[in-house]
Amino acid sequence: MKKQTKNKIEVLDKKIKITDMYFQLLHDQLIYKYFDIDSDKMLDEKIEVFQRLLNGEKRGNIENFFKILEKAPKGFPKGEYEDEDTGEKVVIYW
Repeated sequence: MKKQTKNKIEVLDKKIKITDMYFQLLHDQLIYKYFDIDSDKMLDEKIEVFQRLLNGEKRGNIENFFKILEKAPKGFPKGEYEDEDTGEKVVIYW
């Protein structure tokens, strides 16, 4: 099998995994609003973030959570805000 074909298969496998987890996480308003399901960027990070969310970790404890929200507008609010669902304070550093 050619290396290029193998890489395409690996990307497709990761995207399938991400898509499956994405539909389990649609209740999260930030994922629903700002996650780009069609993007091929940061696939490993997306898988890690989604797995951690599905395992019950809170967004604020997951380092790459806000990085994977590629549709968020430039200048996405920095600082603290209260999560609508959990009431927990979330800090955005970037």
